Amino acid sequence: MANLLATSSTDPFTLIYCGLWDMLENSQAFVDLVAPPNRIKWLGQHVDPRKDQVTDSDRPQVRVDFGNPFAVPDQLTGTDLFRCQWDIVAATGMQQIDRPGSGSLGASINPVLWAIFTSLIGYSQVIKGLTYNGEYFVYRVKPGVPTVTIDNTREQEGLRGWTATWPYHTWHEFNTLANLPQPVA
Repeated sequence: MANLLATSSTDPFTLIYCGLWDMLENSQAFVDLVAPPNRIKWLGQHVDPRKDQVTDSDRPQVRVDFGNPFAVPDQLTGTDLFRCQWDIVAATGMQQIDRPGSGSLGASINPVLWAIFTSLIGYSQVIKGLTYNGEYFVYRVKPGVPTVTIDNTREQEGLRGWTATWPYHTWHEFNTLANLPQPVA
């Protein structure tokens, strides 16, 4: 069972990022389709997670990126609110949409999208159960509408295949006074 949260930072954004990866990696369907080296994580392990040379064995590839826009702030009396968008980006090296692949290699876009979807709906309580300064801060989560394209040059890095971007929205609520910055001594 994956548990990046156990080793993650204590800022709310990193907690959610690691929680999203925990959701994906706690799904057997996702683990069976996407090999560990093809799960691109932007974490501080002093290693660039992207590969210099990409081959067919590097697909399918999945990563979690900041959405655009990433955070939309709002404020009520005594409460700060954010709606954040995270993009789960999947790239395959197959033009056929239905190939299941074998041994974590070669799956097409439909099996990968289904594994992502079942992870997002099946483990959303992981995200809603996160705490910051001892308080629950995520009060709503919702998968967005995915976009799927073929031969996206930027995401495919020279390979031919399908690319999907699946937004995942989180709504956060923070007590303004409890989260004021500490004064410099």
